[in-house]
Amino acid sequence: MDKRLIVLFPGVNYSVDCPLLYYAEFYYQLKGYEVIEIESYNVEGIHGLSDLDTYAAIAEKNVKTQLQKVDWNQYTHIVFASKSIGTVIAHWLEDEWELSPVTHILLTPLNQTLPYMEKERDYQCIVTGTEDSFVDMQRLKKVCQQKNYPLTVIDGVGHRLETEENFTDNLKILNQIVKLYGGEKIV
Repeated sequence: MDKRLIVLFPGVNYSVDCPLLYYAEFYYQLKGYEVIEIESYNVEGIHGLSDLDTYAAIAEKNVKTQLQKVDWNQYTHIVFASKSIGTVIAHWLEDEWELSPVTHILLTPLNQTLPYMEKERDYQCIVTGTEDSFVDMQRLKKVCQQKNYPLTVIDGVGHRLETEENFTDNLKILNQIVKLYGGEKIV
């Protein structure tokens, strides 16, 4: 029997209910995937955006606890949809538990994500913005070019992949990104 799973890894200030992760979940549910949402990383007393390394280390342990009862071997395909700090945690978990096959949807990877990307992996899409200050854009582009990873860079947006200039442009950006989840070509 073909059992498939999507696991959603939120960002520090970007929950699984926010649009990019919500629509990843919705899309894959329609394709018959079971869903696991990481609701919270349960990291108290540390502001994730100011100390990402410490936040990630604590969050990784807490996610491992949340997911320890999952029988990963029952799934023929696993998708990890992750945002920001979630991109670090998703890669760490894949390596820690030697999960396979895993396909990643990376939304605004961080500098801390880049070393994980140097290993051969399967990516449905990698999305960032030209104004994202949490990633070294040149290094990200270099890794993606060397590994032939599907990188989409959205002009004029930062880490939330949104613009404040024209609200309706955000719907266009969301539409552009959601199309990548299924591998559709952007027209």
